Amino acid sequence: MEKQVKKSRSSGGLLVLLVIVLVAAAGYYAYTGYYSKEGMIAKTAAKAYELYSSADKQKDIRLFLGDPDKDGFKQYKAKIFDTKAVLNQVKQAVLLLLQAPPAGYVSFMPQGTALRDVYLDPNNICYVDLSGELSKNSNGGSTGEYMTAYSIVDSICTNFQEIKGVKILIDGKEADSIAGHFRIKDVLKPTE
Repeated sequence: MEKQVKKSRSSGGLLVLLVIVLVAAAGYYAYTGYYSKEGMIAKTAAKAYELYSSADKQKDIRLFLGDPDKDGFKQYKAKIFDTKAVLNQVKQAVLLLLQAPPAGYVSFMPQGTALRDVYLDPNNICYVDLSGELSKNSNGGSTGEYMTAYSIVDSICTNFQEIKGVKILIDGKEADSIAGHFRIKDVLKPTE
């Protein structure tokens, strides 16, 4: 009988300890914003550090950003790490598109949009999976959606010749458009 009491007390103590650990973990994640949009953006930006090593050399790429003085694209020369895996280079390029633009440029990416992942199919079509903020925070209009889509497509296809087209996904799913105006359901080919 005494062994059973000791056993139930130790089991009860473990249960209490487990509950305390779970509550503390939940509090930590709530406090740090781990599950907030800001936390998601920070985690997305942190992915860039996993995409290359300090031994990799850098290379120049061209990003298609906006020109504040006129309609259309203005190319921006940026640097990424020249990794062996092309998809890691593509991810670095897309992460740069999602950052605040340098002075003298405009970003077409809706605020809060995060990169979820990038895939390449056997036909060299690149799938870019972006968070729902792409559509939720879109400034809308067919021109705005076109510029958003082709900022991604042209930045990828111009720098990575082996990629033949881009398919944009929102929260892991195909979408007809970004926010109801410009069709992204099909594979998008570069404009050049």
